Amino acid sequence: MSKKNGASLFRPRWSKVLADLWDNKTRTLLVVASIAVGVFAVGTIANAYLILSEDIDASYAAVNPANIEIITDPFDDNFVNSIKEIRGVEDVEGRYNMSVSVIQPGKPQQMLSLIANDDFKNSHINQIEPKEGKSIPGEKELLIGHEPMRDPGYRLGDVLPVQLEDGTIRRIPVVGIVSDQTAAGEFNAPTAGYISTDSLT
Repeated sequence: MSKKNGASLFRPRWSKVLADLWDNKTRTLLVVASIAVGVFAVGTIANAYLILSEDIDASYAAVNPANIEIITDPFDDNFVNSIKEIRGVEDVEGRYNMSVSVIQPGKPQQMLSLIANDDFKNSHINQIEPKEGKSIPGEKELLIGHEPMRDPGYRLGDVLPVQLEDGTIRRIPVVGIVSDQTAAGEFNAPTAGYISTDSLT
């Protein structure tokens, strides 16, 4: 008896639903189309995320990023070699870093983080990728790290007046634009510039 009553109640309900759908064909088609577009968009985004994550991971691994960075007072090659002797350490590279201010007429002062390397050619850790111009700076030459989301406005051929901590002004030409994936995403960090150790001295 209850089953029979349940069936009699169930059938009119679905009859009403089908009748409403049929009477409102345009609205029904719009709802179906909206659901189809939504499912397609979600699938596209999910596939793009999977493809991009794999490409980004592979691209980042290709520059051989450092697992650990030690920031310390000025050091020499003996210190670098002592770190290399630690068990489990595969490779070590030492670099110098200093901050300067870029003073350009009519423009706000900008900070520039100078990274000095003894040997760009044989560097294997945190490798930079050349985009334009030189890939290795000569003495008194500068490479600028470029990030599309945080463009400092410096271009190949610019001569940047940089102010040291003691107020001294030095002019240094931009001879190359490079990409440094290990620095990407640090939106509050100053623009990176790459110079030789001789230039730093």
